[in-house]
Formats: sequence, C-alpha cells, structure tokens
Amino acid sequence: MQPCCLADGTDQIGLVAVTDTDSTFSGWSGAGCSGTSPCFPPVNSPATVTATFERKPVSVTVSKTGAGSGLVTSSPAGINCGATSADAFAVGETAALTATPASGSAFTGWSGSCGGTTSCVLHLTGAASVSAAFVPVSPFHVDQSVSFWNDANGVRDQLRAAGPIFFSTRTGSNGVQSFTQHGTLGLTLVAAGQPGPETVQISLATLQRGLDPQKPDEFSGTASAARAGGTTVLNISGGLDTTDGSIGLVFQQGAGPAGFLRLVP
Repeated sequence: MQPCCLADGTDQIGLVAVTDTDSTFSGWSGAGCSGTSPCFPPVNSPATVTATFERKPVSVTVSKTGAGSGLVTSSPAGINCGATSADAFAVGETAALTATPASGSAFTGWSGSCGGTTSCVLHLTGAASVSAAFVPVSPFHVDQSVSFWNDANGVRDQLRAAGPIFFSTRTGSNGVQSFTQHGTLGLTLVAAGQPGPETVQISLATLQRGLDPQKPDEFSGTASAARAGGTTVLNISGGLDTTDGSIGLVFQQGAGPAGFLRLVP
C-alpha cells in the first residue's frame, strides 16, 4: 500500500476489504476504524486494525415425502421438520440429520443430497436439499399358540415373539400387493428339554399377495432366518384369512416345512 498525499500535505493510507466468493466482510475494529467502508487509520503513530471476515451461510432444506409421518431434526440444531424446514449453516460445517418416524409409520430412506436409511451427514460446501420418506405401516402380532419351528429332529418348537412385526404395503398396476417388512422379527424357540431358548431372526426379502389372479389371497415370497448355526434362505407360501385378516405363512427349507407363523393384525 502506498500513502496518498492529500491536498493539505498529510499522508493517509486507505484499507479496503476484499472478500472471496464464500465469505462476507463484517467490519473493521481498531485505530478508529469501524463499519464496512474503507478504513483510513492515522499514520503519525503505529496503528493496529483488524478486519473480520465470516463464512457465508449455506441453506439446508429438508422436505418429507410419502403418506407416513415423522420428524427430521439436525445437529447442530436448526432443522425441525414438519412438512418442510430450512436453516442456514456455515460453509465447512457438518450437519447431521436424523429421521424419526411417528407411531404407525416407518422411515424408508433419504433422497437428494443423502441416500440410504442411516443418519444423513452433510459436509457443507454449498446449499443442500434432502427429502425424507415415511410410509404408513400396519402392525401384526405373532399368534404364539399355533406358530412353530421344526428343529433338526423334526420336533415342533414353539415360536414366541416379544413384539409386533410391521409391514408397509404397495399395490401394483397388476393388482399384486407387495409387503415390505420394517425391522427384524425376533423370535424365540421354546423347546422342552433344551438348556435354554434359542433366537431366530427372520427377515422377509419378498412377500407378495395375489400373484395368481385366480387365488388373490395367496402369499408367496422368500425370507432369511438367522440362527446360531448360520443364516438359511427360506421359501414362503401362505394365505390371508379373510374372516379376521390374519396371515398364515409356511417357511420351507428344501422339500420339508421349516415352520409356520400366524400373524394377527
């Protein structure tokens, strides 16, 4: 910087703040300078001037899709999403979004600047837009009086479940109803003479109803059953009881039945 000679013969230095594209200049301090206009500190004695720059805020916009309901929140706080929410964060900041489904709904995933179903972590270099999808789900409970699993010797072990299994449903243009399981169905095998109960975790890979137009209440699909000995892929067949809305599912491993599960709404 070169001093400028004024008409009265006094030297003066002018300071001008220049920002880059992602910053703003918030003002001067020291040596009698303030505000954001050019600073002209005195030159007849040492002077210290501070220029303060801040990162421009970037917007994070969150919207919800689907017929279900739920809440999206952020850390740091700022997003608290009903239908749509937006807030400003600093460039370079990391914002974590969490989706919490309401009772009777399930969270099925992110879209936009995030994907998957775990927490959405945004490393902000610019504006971000995220959608959270929620779907309505229906709970079914295991009828423990008739549900069973065949052990290695063909003995029927009773199946017990601590909680319900949740399904969301979608009907295709062909009239086939697809069921999506949310969460894992944890079942306990209760067998006489065993040292302790065994746990089996069932995850339905596919479950569809009405593939055969002549048998609209029949179910078919596949599942995986995780037990102490490993994971087994099972075929599913079954049907809907139209009198009470319950679903009876037969799990087959190979040629013989592995078990039977009756789900009651």
